[in-house]
Amino acid sequence: MNRAGQFFLLFLFAVARPARASDVPPGDAGKDASARGQAERQESGEIQSAAAPRPPAWRTAAALGVALAPGWVLPGAGAWVSGDRKTAERVALWGGMGMGIALAGALPLALSNSSRRAAELPIALALSGAGLFITSKLAEIYGLFGGTPAAAPPEPVLETDIGILWKPDALLPSTGVGAWRVRGHWGHWWGRLALEAAPDGGDMCIEGEAARRFFHRGGSFWEMAASGSFWSVEAPDVHLATTAISVAHRRDLASVSPSFSGSFAFLRLEAVLESVRYPEVSPDFGHDAFVSGTFGFGVYLPGRAGEAHIFYNHRHDGRAGGMRLSISGDGPPGFAGVQVRHRLGGFGYWEAQAVRGTHWMLSLRVGCFLGGEEP
Repeated sequence: MNRAGQFFLLFLFAVARPARASDVPPGDAGKDASARGQAERQESGEIQSAAAPRPPAWRTAAALGVALAPGWVLPGAGAWVSGDRKTAERVALWGGMGMGIALAGALPLALSNSSRRAAELPIALALSGAGLFITSKLAEIYGLFGGTPAAAPPEPVLETDIGILWKPDALLPSTGVGAWRVRGHWGHWWGRLALEAAPDGGDMCIEGEAARRFFHRGGSFWEMAASGSFWSVEAPDVHLATTAISVAHRRDLASVSPSFSGSFAFLRLEAVLESVRYPEVSPDFGHDAFVSGTFGFGVYLPGRAGEAHIFYNHRHDGRAGGMRLSISGDGPPGFAGVQVRHRLGGFGYWEAQAVRGTHWMLSLRVGCFLGGEEP
């Protein structure tokens, strides 16, 4: 595992609170009342599950070593060494399914020399499989430390924030861009509108998205969304318009194993239609269509105060661009990053993000919210 991967894992373990036993009132009647109260809180999503008991330190160290070395090709090996057979079996199924799906997508890409005429379905399979496999490994490593009792935070009915995006990109005219965003949540529906603009007006982007959630229980749900954006840059003179339809799934991992309590994973696939115009070259838009997606793993913060996650996004047409490969200078990878969102009391929050694609991009936002619905 490279240094960036080690940093992201240590970061997630640092923000997660260590497991602890729930407080129980003395006496039989108190125990019964506490059990009923905890069951009601778990059903409502306030808590997901009790954190799993931890094995001896030496066994955790051995399991971590196995998970980080041969475990990358043997999903569940680390959990098996730790003595958690049930979790090991589930991780083996989870990661093994991911490996199979990724292989089913990678083989057609290799045999067709990545032909664009037959790339959409293989790319979707490869991304889905990679997402399943990588998140299964991150969850397994996280689970070796016993999980936490942290749970998903409530979702605001309405929120808005302002911030700044910093990007040292020599191809764009501005390194600093102001950002504003508003999001509303109505039952199973939500919508978002965002605006990014440089002080000199030479870089402006507006985005909108609407989504509907299904099978929503606790911190887990399925989601379908439609989005669109328009990005205009003066130097070089480029206009970029995109529309996309996506399907996503987010899973509260306490439902997979008590060892994973306090964590979650997500996967999203999207079909994108992109239109680009270079006025200095042609007054007409050029059109393209492709499949992309994102996946990630995260933890809830103590006291339902927020969450932190790491992720990979396969898009290349955003501000971060795509990662450069040492062989060709550019290539198929998109960008990866880490994001933290933390509540400030009962009405405010801050959100920070750092991503790496062709270059680094950092952002910091502060905002306020109204209301809150249980996830």
